[in-house]
Amino acid sequence: MPPSVGHRLYVPYGAVLREMCIPPELSRDLVQTVRIPRCSGVLTSLLSESANQALARSPSAVAGLLFDELDVSSREAGWGIAIDLPSPRSRIARLCDAMILDPGRDPRPDTLSVRMSVSVRTLHRLFEDEVGVGAGRWRRDVQAGAATCALALGTPVSVIARDLGFTQSAFSTFFKSRIGGSPNRWVANQFGPAAESTK
Repeated sequence: MPPSVGHRLYVPYGAVLREMCIPPELSRDLVQTVRIPRCSGVLTSLLSESANQALARSPSAVAGLLFDELDVSSREAGWGIAIDLPSPRSRIARLCDAMILDPGRDPRPDTLSVRMSVSVRTLHRLFEDEVGVGAGRWRRDVQAGAATCALALGTPVSVIARDLGFTQSAFSTFFKSRIGGSPNRWVANQFGPAAESTK
């Protein structure tokens, strides 16, 4: 993500994170928007725990290779699954956190509005003011983001569909409407045809 972007990070499905901070003057041309880039095998290795030893032995060589790989990655299509979040003090902040942590839950707008002691109309206005879309649209964005994360980790489509509260055919229709292609096609586009067999 670009420098100075306020954010909160949720780690679904047991994903492992490696944080790398690059000074703004060096990253200006590498990162234009919040996105998840494709990582080559070389880049994945450079960001792994095992790369620490190589970095200690030859920091300039590792840094040069790392920036070459990041430059290539920045020019390839990544996945833009960042979701707009309300401010931490917003009236809907805790509700949004709960929806992200349990994207398969299906709270009806009238149930949510009762929980927050507001009308359904006010609930939608709060979402539109804070995150730019209504509550239903925002929840679908969350589900699409959770689905792509799960697919990237190799979770079977049938399991993702069940976890998000869909039948498998309904999930495929939902995924196509949000992402633009079937789940298996998305996996193949991200990771190559050999990965397309996710069921």
